[in-house]
Amino acid sequence: MAWRFLAADTVIIAAPLWNFSIPYWLKHLIDVISQKDVLFTFGENGFGGLLAGRKALVVCARGLDYQPSCITPAGRYDFQKPYIETWLRFAGIDAIETVVVEKTLLGAEVDREARNVASTFAAELVRTRLAKSAGSG
Repeated sequence: MAWRFLAADTVIIAAPLWNFSIPYWLKHLIDVISQKDVLFTFGENGFGGLLAGRKALVVCARGLDYQPSCITPAGRYDFQKPYIETWLRFAGIDAIETVVVEKTLLGAEVDREARNVASTFAAELVRTRLAKSAGSG
């Protein structure tokens, strides 16, 4: 399964927030492919990620609002975005762009606005940062 990550120029992960973390099936995939000499090395100098030079786009979907002033502030309740980004850095990817769409459970109008904002941001990322770096590398 890891060959898809090794063959990719850009890794794209889209995941919902489940119980403040990632879904079990994504955690299982990460556990299966995160093997020594497959996605990382380990030696006298510590860990070395084998996905160096690649880019990543992460899309995090959440039902609630995780701003610092809310009842579920990300600093205390978000184990989704930090986990995915940490794993990508561990595997050697430092060029990580993240799109967060949240408040999808707060009514149709709030959901629609949140998705529109996230879609606009994602399109801009692809148009400017990801496409630009792909053309120069």
